[in-house]
Amino acid sequence: MLEPRLFEIPELLDHILSHLELTDLRRSALLVKREWAEICLDFLWYKVDLCVLLGLLVPISRKIGAKKGGFSAEPDVYEFDETPSLNRLKRFEAKYAPRVRSITLPPDNTDIASILVKILLMQPKLPLLPNLIALDWNDFFGGHMASSEACAGLFMHERVQDLGNRAFFVHE
Repeated sequence: MLEPRLFEIPELLDHILSHLELTDLRRSALLVKREWAEICLDFLWYKVDLCVLLGLLVPISRKIGAKKGGFSAEPDVYEFDETPSLNRLKRFEAKYAPRVRSITLPPDNTDIASILVKILLMQPKLPLLPNLIALDWNDFFGGHMASSEACAGLFMHERVQDLGNRAFFVHE
């Protein structure tokens, strides 16, 4: 029978799956065959929100910053619920990190420094996302430039081609 062998050609399957919506990939294509699931995962993790991605290590909680006059006076702070284990980090590095090509960061006035510092303290393989090509980089450390520079090492490498349209700035 020709049909099963036709869908075993990775390039053809890749082309077909590229036309599906992400919800269709999650709902159906992932469940068809193990080989399809591996290819689908590459599509699902191509562009991902950084907090969702890092939440694979351990759950992340968001603490809402104080508001004054309807505006945020303090940043929302994201933190790990517990310290990730080295086994979880190794699984993350093997299964998810190589698939990610683009990350989006939380909106301005969001602080994720404590998450990134905990990851740095675990001494992961650097860069954390070796195939990253696009990073929408902004000031997401609550104005702590030293944290910003230290954590940039998690993501930056020579293959990153697009830094988005938000630039670093120094708080005084």
